[in-house]
Amino acid sequence: MRGLLGINIHCRSALYITDRNSPNTCDNNKKKDFSFIAIGWIVFYLSLGFVQYERTHTAAMQLADSRGHDAERLTLKPSFGNLILWKSIYQHDDVYFVDAIRTVYSSTWCSGESIRKFDYEYHLPSLDKNSQQARDIERFRWFSQDYLGYNEEDRLVTDIRYSMLPNQITPMWGIVIDKNQNVDKHASWWTGRSLDQNQLDLFKGMLSGKKCQDL
Repeated sequence: MRGLLGINIHCRSALYITDRNSPNTCDNNKKKDFSFIAIGWIVFYLSLGFVQYERTHTAAMQLADSRGHDAERLTLKPSFGNLILWKSIYQHDDVYFVDAIRTVYSSTWCSGESIRKFDYEYHLPSLDKNSQQARDIERFRWFSQDYLGYNEEDRLVTDIRYSMLPNQITPMWGIVIDKNQNVDKHASWWTGRSLDQNQLDLFKGMLSGKKCQDL
């Protein structure tokens, strides 16, 4: 207490004996303390993220093996605001499998969905490969690291890496393709980021582990 009191008295007295334009030693010390705390938190969070990623990666590979799948590509994305619940996307043959994996003391699996990988000949055989929309798809493919799906009903080429819920393929963005569009017309950009109460409850259930099962 004396040490703290002494510092406070020293800081207060310094306000009277120093020029107003001179730097305040106490403020500088506080800024340094905050900087150290911020740096420490960043290092801790990144380290925890690395550990959680490795544990979740092991669980995702185990899940693929349990299905008899060869995970040709595997990507993991943490869900919103935490390092506990992750979205797992892996490719087996021409299909992407999307699941949520919860990693705390051990890893559990929240059942997900699957979608066929986007393919011109299968999904858009009549689209002119030299059209502006085809070029837009290739640009979007690069942006999405080739994790493309296709929603036939909405004519939507999607980035399956991102969704509001980690075990779903419902996209957050994509491009709408009009097969009757002129060859020089661009595809339309689409976003959908709404989260209703049912989805929020499902997310909370997965985050708490109630919607997940052991691997």
